[in-house]
Amino acid sequence: MRGLTPSLRHSIRIAIIYAILSGTWIALSDRLAASLVDDAATLTLVQTAKGWAFVVVTAIIIGVLVRRALQRELTTAEALNESRNLYQATVEQAAVGIAHVDLNGRWRMVNQRFCEIVGWSREELLARNFADITHPDDQPADREEIRRMFAGESTNSLIEKRYLRPDGQPVWIMLSARLVRHHLTGQPQFFIAVIQDINDRKVADQRLQAALEEKEVLLGEVHHRVRNNLQLVISLLALEATKVTDPGMHQAFDDALARIHAIGLIHQQLYERGDFARMDFSDYVHKLCLALRSALAPANIRFVFELTSAHCRAEPAMPMAMVVVELVMNTIKHAFPDGRPGTVTIRLTTPGGMGSITLEVEDNGIGAPEPMHEGTGLTIARMLTHQLDGTLTREPSGQGTRMRLSVGSPPPCAPS
Repeated sequence: MRGLTPSLRHSIRIAIIYAILSGTWIALSDRLAASLVDDAATLTLVQTAKGWAFVVVTAIIIGVLVRRALQRELTTAEALNESRNLYQATVEQAAVGIAHVDLNGRWRMVNQRFCEIVGWSREELLARNFADITHPDDQPADREEIRRMFAGESTNSLIEKRYLRPDGQPVWIMLSARLVRHHLTGQPQFFIAVIQDINDRKVADQRLQAALEEKEVLLGEVHHRVRNNLQLVISLLALEATKVTDPGMHQAFDDALARIHAIGLIHQQLYERGDFARMDFSDYVHKLCLALRSALAPANIRFVFELTSAHCRAEPAMPMAMVVVELVMNTIKHAFPDGRPGTVTIRLTTPGGMGSITLEVEDNGIGAPEPMHEGTGLTIARMLTHQLDGTLTREPSGQGTRMRLSVGSPPPCAPS
């Protein structure tokens, strides 16, 4: 009786009980009549009356049962119909597209919102396979998701894909699909698909991506042209410097060339990396100091680098780079007079790893006089430090001097 409906199982139970009670009543009533009535004719009349009574009672009971069964079936049918109407109304009023798809990919049911999103009528969809309106580029992903659900690797699928409208134009949708299985056998029955229209968002994303790519190209071109223009300025200044015989003027030209080269090197690194928001500041400091050594430092001065890898935002990179130029040039000019050999150590750290930066230029030269005279270079360095909301301090270091630049708020760099 496990496969029977509850109503049928109830009717069978009642029939069995009635049959048992009827058989018992007939057997007992026959014995009672035989013991009470001796006359055969009278016993026949009693048996006939008893038979008709049994028929009437049976008919009444069957009538009551049939009536109750009909009322129960009518109530069940009304409840089922009401549930069906509620389900249809809910599906049709849903703000998302809802569809049932059979195991062969054919549409079994679609709501009105589904039709509005994909642009096909209900009749057109029910005559088609879901693959018929799926963009060709998205069909391999569809097949893979179906395979995973059939294999039991997943119960739900959530993907972004494109359907094709009747005019061939794609529409982006977010598809949530679920494979429905039989509650007893577990065999696959059909798919439930829910779709949301994300076409406007995808189009906006594509436009934004195109705008970003265009911006990257334009920024790259700007940095490229600035670098080339600065290189032209450097060449012109170098040409004019060859005409200068005054050592002081020649030194001024060299200082100007070093500062311009520092700016040009920033634009070159931003252009080469293609990341215009930040730069590898440790790599930049290394290249900048090597260029300064090559251009300004005599062979008796050795450079040592102790650089922690850090990426710096492009905005504070320029003033920090100019501070590096001024400190290194100041060290080359004053720490090693009369061809004295020595070492310049450039140290870059990110204390605490929270984006603050400490840059030190340390030498083992003759040391700074007391009180220290600040020339043009150190004056420029302090102005730039003030612009960075940082601090620039001088400390004795053995026989030499250590200049320390500290910048922490807002953090200009991040440790790599």
